[in-house]
Amino acid sequence: LVAHRVTVAPGGDAAGRLELLRSAARGEAAAVAAQLAGGVPVTTQDAGGATALHYAAQCGHLAVVEVLLAAGAPLEALNGAGDTPLAVAAAHGQ
Repeated sequence: LVAHRVTVAPGGDAAGRLELLRSAARGEAAAVAAQLAGGVPVTTQDAGGATALHYAAQCGHLAVVEVLLAAGAPLEALNGAGDTPLAVAAAHGQ
């Protein structure tokens, strides 16, 4: 994640999905919960296949991880490199 410059995969409400990923990367658990409650899919992916759970795990934002998992975020989701959120977290020292 480079200064939270995130692009989302095409389709749907791109602005809402982009904000979910950014909020997850910034550790904003309340914002993530609100975006999910507002209908942004928990399975939202960026252009490289990473989900909000990948971002939260990479950055060590446990509260966001908990919100995402409670909302049904897939723990085994693979990003474009074939990594799960747990693998991404481990690779970044979390």
